[in-house]
Amino acid sequence: MTETLATKAYAVLRTKLASGELKPGDRLVNRTLAEQIGMSFTPVREAINQLASEGLVEYRRGAGAFVRNLDVDEFAELYDVREHIEAFAARRAATNASPAELAELESVCGRGTAIVDRLVTRGDAVLDDTEMDEWLEAEEAFHGAVIRAAHNRWVAKIVGELRIVSRVFAPHRDHRDLLTPETAQRSWDEHVQLVRFLRDRDANAASKCMAEHVGRGRENVLPRMR
Repeated sequence: MTETLATKAYAVLRTKLASGELKPGDRLVNRTLAEQIGMSFTPVREAINQLASEGLVEYRRGAGAFVRNLDVDEFAELYDVREHIEAFAARRAATNASPAELAELESVCGRGTAIVDRLVTRGDAVLDDTEMDEWLEAEEAFHGAVIRAAHNRWVAKIVGELRIVSRVFAPHRDHRDLLTPETAQRSWDEHVQLVRFLRDRDANAASKCMAEHVGRGRENVLPRMR
């Protein structure tokens, strides 16, 4: 029973972290969260311990548990790993992606392009919370679809953990001017190009495209964080 409730509490807290409802620096109070979720504090405590083991939460002596703040060096390391692993995943996806998986990627590209069109039409980059969540979900859906199309369970596991960390600590939440119409347009143009390479079964081009895409994200984000 406790394990089942802890799993539920963990899923709820992960959702709150990914959505930005729980932000870096926020204190996690067992009893308060337990009341919100509707269970006793014991499974919530177990869930927080699990999040701490994943690097999303930290314990401060005498103060309790807090959502971690990632420093710029840790974010740089995260981008380094993502660039190599996601480039490998794109290479494998060029060989292994099924027609249904390619169709899914094209569908997600349609969602992303629609968001870009709204930004370009408005001519600004000030997104409200709903729009920011929509943007991040489309980005995550695209990269997740590429990973699934690689058909490698270990890559899926590693990248899944990396992307949840990226989502929780997304710098766009605090620096929304990073997401200019030009940046958004380029990002989804690169996604569309990647899908083209996957359809052509061009593994080298797909790998290079993904590596450059993640690398440009690093170049856009890290200077602002510093």
